[in-house]
Amino acid sequence: MVYYVIALALYMQSSYREVLRCLLEGIRWLFGPGADVKIVGKSGISQARTRLGWEPVKRLFDDLAKPVAVKSTRGAWYRRWR
Repeated sequence: MVYYVIALALYMQSSYREVLRCLLEGIRWLFGPGADVKIVGKSGISQARTRLGWEPVKRLFDDLAKPVAVKSTRGAWYRRWR
């Protein structure tokens, strides 16, 4: 599910279902044509996101999101706040 969230951010111009279809095509490529992969409807995506919860996405954000601005980065600071 985390890969799906990342893919959604990378392919913002595509629909949720299209992004999921592309990810599932990758699974078919990895495991071969015999892989039993089904594309779900919109409610299935929403239900999976609800089951996952917010904790894994928060952890991913906490682990990866870091400030990139330094003191000399113009426009990244307002007084003492980054």
